[in-house]
Amino acid sequence: MRDDDVFSKVTRLNERAWELGDCVEIFLQAEGAASYVEFHVTPGNQRLQMRIPIPRPLERAPEEMMLPGSLFESRVWTEAGGWQALAAIPFESAGGRPASFSVSRYDYTRGRKEPVLSSTSPHARLDFHRRDEWGALSCA
Repeated sequence: MRDDDVFSKVTRLNERAWELGDCVEIFLQAEGAASYVEFHVTPGNQRLQMRIPIPRPLERAPEEMMLPGSLFESRVWTEAGGWQALAAIPFESAGGRPASFSVSRYDYTRGRKEPVLSSTSPHARLDFHRRDEWGALSCA
């Protein structure tokens, strides 16, 4: 990911990465599942893991949906002008063979109030949780 100011204040599992600096978010939903997962990776290779019920309960704090343990593996490489992240996610962590996905990003720059948000999904309005706009995932 191109990034002129690679940083994150996240120092441990399941901190609110989307509020604390750069992160990439991976959303996966298995066919017919009653929930979907949201996994984050930061430039410091810290992770966040959530299982979100369908429909998404807007009144619940994110911490109530966070998952302990290590549900996926990640590696991160930082370099001049950006960073790369690799995530290995077992199907079981996603609730079964994933059928839909989205990858989104929070790109913070120190000194700016708001991050730049982007996604692999063509969201009609800025909400990464709009599952009907996610891509279909084909696993061979």
